[in-house]
Amino acid sequence: MKCAGGSGCGCYNSESLTRASDARAGRRQRLRQALLELRCDAAVIAHLPNVRYLTGFTGSNGILFLSGQQAIL
Repeated sequence: MKCAGGSGCGCYNSESLTRASDARAGRRQRLRQALLELRCDAAVIAHLPNVRYLTGFTGSNGILFLSGQQAIL
């Protein structure tokens, strides 16, 4: 998230980045909970919009492996 520095400064506000990071961590935690309820050990997410939603990754190619203990991008 860009800061409100005016004139389109392009810098990033660390507070807004922390909130975004916290939101993504919460999303991954909810997915982990759903995996537990479904009795699944892990999930592999390959659809890039979903990878970005869960991790913030903006590259052109990536796969996320998410288990109860770790997330590997």
